[in-house]
Amino acid sequence: MRALLIPLGDDVYAIAMDRVREVVADPIATRLPTGPLSALGVFNLHGEIVPLFDTAALLGLGGDGRAPYAVVVESPLGPAGLSASAAPESANLGDALATTDAASPSALYGVGDRIVTLVDVEWLLAPEHTSGRAT
Repeated sequence: MRALLIPLGDDVYAIAMDRVREVVADPIATRLPTGPLSALGVFNLHGEIVPLFDTAALLGLGGDGRAPYAVVVESPLGPAGLSASAAPESANLGDALATTDAASPSALYGVGDRIVTLVDVEWLLAPEHTSGRAT
């Protein structure tokens, strides 16, 4: 399977390439004061307004609020940006090393000397992850 590797600090996550629309360097996001805690804001992508989410926060890793890169993915609700802490890269994922016991549908893969966690976009962008409101 072809996937896009998304660095989040020292960890690397992957999204199936067929869900990826494009990668944007240094997206200029406008913060939404009453938006979800996981939302970094919205940005203009070729005339289309796209929400930008802190990927680490969506995964429960405690985000840092930065988005040097945005991976724009297609979701059931339209395009969404997922933050990446460094430049994403494409890779071929071979056979899964293991499936996780976590609540998320994911699997672990070896890519070079790294362990990569494949994440399902629909699960990641489900309302229970994206709808937490700021106070």
